Amino acid sequence: MIGAAGRSVLWLLAFAPALACALLVAQYAVDVPLGGDWARADLLERGQAASGGLDLRGAIPRLLALANLRFFGNDLRLEMALAWALVLATALCVHGLLRRTLGSGGALYGVTFLANLLLFSPLQWENLLWADRALFFLPTAALCAGLLVLGSRGSSSRGVAACALLAALVAGLWLAVGRVGGTGGMAAGGPLERLRFCFTLLGSAFSRTTLVPPRELAPGLGMALAVLFVAVAAWPLARGRDSTFRRQRLPWLIFGGYALLLTLAAAWVAGANGPGASLLPRYTSVSLYLCLATLPLAVLALEALRARVAASRPRLHGALEWAPAFAAGVLLVAVGLGWLVGVQGMAEWKSARLQARTSLVFLDRFEPRHPERLGVSPQALRRAVAILDAHGHLDALRARDDGIEPYSTGEALPVEAGRVESAWFDEGRVVLGGFAWLPGPGRRADGVLFTAHLAEGPRRVIAVAELTGLLLPPIPEHDYIYNDARIPGIDERTAWHAEIPAEALPRAPHVALEAFAVDSEAMRLHRLAGSVVVRLAEDGWRAELRSDGAP
Repeated sequence: MIGAAGRSVLWLLAFAPALACALLVAQYAVDVPLGGDWARADLLERGQAASGGLDLRGAIPRLLALANLRFFGNDLRLEMALAWALVLATALCVHGLLRRTLGSGGALYGVTFLANLLLFSPLQWENLLWADRALFFLPTAALCAGLLVLGSRGSSSRGVAACALLAALVAGLWLAVGRVGGTGGMAAGGPLERLRFCFTLLGSAFSRTTLVPPRELAPGLGMALAVLFVAVAAWPLARGRDSTFRRQRLPWLIFGGYALLLTLAAAWVAGANGPGASLLPRYTSVSLYLCLATLPLAVLALEALRARVAASRPRLHGALEWAPAFAAGVLLVAVGLGWLVGVQGMAEWKSARLQARTSLVFLDRFEPRHPERLGVSPQALRRAVAILDAHGHLDALRARDDGIEPYSTGEALPVEAGRVESAWFDEGRVVLGGFAWLPGPGRRADGVLFTAHLAEGPRRVIAVAELTGLLLPPIPEHDYIYNDARIPGIDERTAWHAEIPAEALPRAPHVALEAFAVDSEAMRLHRLAGSVVVRLAEDGWRAELRSDGAP
C-alpha cells in the first residue's frame, strides 16, 4: 500500500511535465503581436464603434481578446498562460479518469506521467505561445470534465448515448473555437490526399528524429497508432457484458473517437494543403490525444491477456510482465524527442517575436525587409499598428523619433561575437553585412541598428538590419528545418544584411556609421566591432570599413 506521503510524491512526479511546460511558457512567451494577433485591431475598432459583427465561428476567442484589450492592456502572455491552465484542467480530469480505470496503485501515476508528457508536449508551441489560440484547448478540457461527471453512468445505454453526444458536441465546439483550418473555408482535395493527411497528422508527434524526415516517417507511424487504438479498443470483446469493465473502458473509447473525429475534420478543412501542413504545431494536439486514449486501453488489454495466459502459457505470461515497461520506454523516447524539438521550436518562436519587436520600434521610418516575420502584409500591419497605437496598446513597442532612447546601452561585443564584415557603395546605397550574437549562452541578436554619428548632436538611427536566417517557425517544411542534416548553419542564422540609401545619410562630407546588436527582450544595444565611414568623393560616395571600431 502507498501511504499519503508516498502518494503526494508520486502525484508531484506524475505532474512534473505540467511544471516543466509552465516554465517553458514563462520563458518563451513574448508580448509582441504576430500573425493573427494583429486581427485584434479590427476587433477593437468594431467593439469601440459598438457595431458588433462577431460571427459564431471563433466568437469565444474573439471575446476573450476583446476583454484582454479592454481590461488588461492586451498583454498576450495572459492568454498564453490561459492556454497552459486549460491543458492543466484537462490533465487533472484525465488523472481522475485514470484513477477510475486503473485504481490507485503505482500504475496510475506512471500512466498519468506519460499522459502529461503527451498533454504538455512543447511540440504544440503554436497553441501554447500564440495568444489567439488559447481557447484551442477548451473543448478537450470540457470533454474530459464531462466524461468524468458522466462516468458513473457509463455502463448504461443512456450514459453511452450521453457520452457520445458530448463528444460530438465538443468536436463541433473545437472546430468553432480552434478554427482548425485557419482559412475559413473548406479545402478541395481527393480522398487519398485527405487520408495521407490524417495518417501524417496522427504520426507527426512521434516522428521527430534526425534520421528520417517526419514527412516520410509520420504516415506509417500514424497508421500504426490508429491500428493500435482500434485493436485495444476491440480487445477483449468477450468481456463486453462486464459492466465494470465497460465503465473502465468507455471514457477512453469516447476520447479516442473524439481524436479521430478531429483528425477527419482537420483533413476535411485543410487536407488539400498537402500532408506537410499536418506537421504544423497547431495540429499536433490531435495525435497526442489519440495516443493518450490508447494508453489505458492498452493497459487493460495487457492485464486481460496476462490473466488469460497465466495458467496455460507461463513463458508468455513472463514475457507479458515486461511488455508494459518496454512499451512505456519506447513511448518515453519518442515523446522525449518531441519535447526536445518542441523546445527548439519555442525558442525560434520567441526569436521571431523579438525580431518582430525590432521592426516595430521604428516602423514609421523603416519598412521591414522581411514582413513575413510579422505574419501580416505591410498594408494590414500599418493599419493595425495605427489602431492599436491610438489606444495605447503599443506604447512599449514604439519609438516616437529616430533616437536610440527606447534602448539602454550595454557592453560592446567582442569581435568573435559580432562585427561589421563588409561595406561598399553600390547604385546609390550603402550595402552592409555581418553577424551578431548577444551576450549569454548561444542567443543570436534580434536585429541590428545603424546610427549616424556626427561631431555635433546625438546618435540618430538611420537603418534597421534584420537577420537573414530562419524567418518564422510555422511553415510546412518542418521536416527540413528540424532535421539536423538540413538545418541552416549557425553563421547563416546569425547573419544580417542592411542597405542604406544615400538620401538617408546626413548631409556631411563624411559620416561615421556605427552598428549595434539589438536585445529586444531587455531593450538593450550592444556595439558591434567595426565601423563604416561614408565619404563624398569627387566621383561619388565611398564606404570604408574600419575594423578597429574608431570613427
